[in-house]
Amino acid sequence: MTMVFQKIDPILSRYSYRQVALVSLLLIASISAINLMVGYELAISIFYLIPISISTWYGSHRTGMFFSILYAFIWFLADYSMHPYINPAAPYWNSLVRLGFS
Repeated sequence: MTMVFQKIDPILSRYSYRQVALVSLLLIASISAINLMVGYELAISIFYLIPISISTWYGSHRTGMFFSILYAFIWFLADYSMHPYINPAAPYWNSLVRLGFS
């Protein structure tokens, strides 16, 4: 794992604040598309931590918070539209838990 970080760090360190945000946004979009393809039965939420970590480490705390909220919102939309819940508050609760996770 250290070798991966040693190769990625010099690249991301050269990026501007906006470029880091764009990379993070593209990663979240890609992970969201994969999330929609695999459905709700397979949890891939751990992978959202990669763009959130990148945006926080190479961008700013504020950018990381923005992407955390964006991730929770996207997951909510996917969760809400994919399957019905017995309790209508369940998707909202799940989104809050995921936001706390990220």
